[in-house]
This record gives sequence, structure tokens and C-alpha cells, in this order.
Amino acid sequence: MAGKMRERTFYSVCGLALLIFGCPKRQTTPRIVYAPAPPAPAATQPAQSSGSLVIQEPPPPEPQPVVIIEEPPPEEKPAPRRRRPAAPEQRANEPTEDEAPAAEVPALEPRESPAQQTAQRQQIIEMLGRIRGRIAELKRAKLGEAERRSVDDAQMFLEQSQHALEANDLTRALNLARKASLLVNSTTP
Repeated sequence: MAGKMRERTFYSVCGLALLIFGCPKRQTTPRIVYAPAPPAPAATQPAQSSGSLVIQEPPPPEPQPVVIIEEPPPEEKPAPRRRRPAAPEQRANEPTEDEAPAAEVPALEPRESPAQQTAQRQQIIEMLGRIRGRIAELKRAKLGEAERRSVDDAQMFLEQSQHALEANDLTRALNLARKASLLVNSTTP
């Protein structure tokens, strides 16, 4: 009798475990099945007042007609005309077939006044001096590989900024000096 009781308990526990945990391969998400609405009846009967409200799915929209757009064929470009070879002294001054003669571009007027340009130039020179001092300080310190690369990149930006300053490209010089400044200020010895 005790054996049968244990057996029943065992089977009950196993059944309960299967119900709770179930099969690991079973579908755990609910499935949604779409059932289209039945076709509309030929004759509509008047609604009876049964107290229930019936909502039917609206008929599907009619498919849009496919519009085909035809592109015109690509226009053929005429073959370039060949030119008669010129004398060697003329060839040096003439543009080649690949490059068109350059149109004259009017000089751009500076956005800043001469006083503003002088002030900006002085600001860049002071910034470059501070960056040079910081780079020298960092080169004396023992740095890791990443910090050393940052200092080298800052040195490169510093040199490019100096060249831009010499070419009177103040905007580029200031941008490069800022990049160098960011690199040296973020590097800690």
C-alpha cells in the first residue's frame, strides 16, 4: 500500500513538473492566425434588434495599378576631336586634353578686418607657443605608447598649423592649433 502511494505521488509530481516546465521545444509565444472576412452576402437582410452588435472587417482595398516609368536612352557624347600636335615649346604652355583651361577666379575678400586678422594671428602665435612648451614637457616625461602617439600627433598638428599661419590661412591655422591643444591637454604624464 505504501509503495502504491509513493508511486502515485511520484507520478503526480512528474505530471505537475511537466505541466509547469513543459517541453523546452514548445512554442512559447502566442500565434496569431489571420482569417479573412467571409464574402458579403448577395442580399443584405435588415438587422434584427437582438441587442448584440456585429462588427465586420472592411473589404480589402483594390490593388493600385502598377506604373512603369520608361527612362529615355542615354545620350551619346560625340567623340573628342583630335588636335594636331604642336611644337614642343607650345606644348609646355598649353593645357592637356585632360585638363581644361582654368577660368580666372576672383580673389576672395577677407571676412575679418586687418585689425581682427592681426589679433587672430597673435592669438594663434600665443597658442602655438603654449603647445610647444607642453609638448616639450611631455617629451621629457615617461609616457606610454598611446600617450607618445598623442604627443606625436599634436606635434604634427602644430607643424601644420605653423605652415598654415605662414600661408596666411588663419582659419586653418587656428583649427589645427586647437586640435594640437586638445591632444596635449588630454595627455597626462
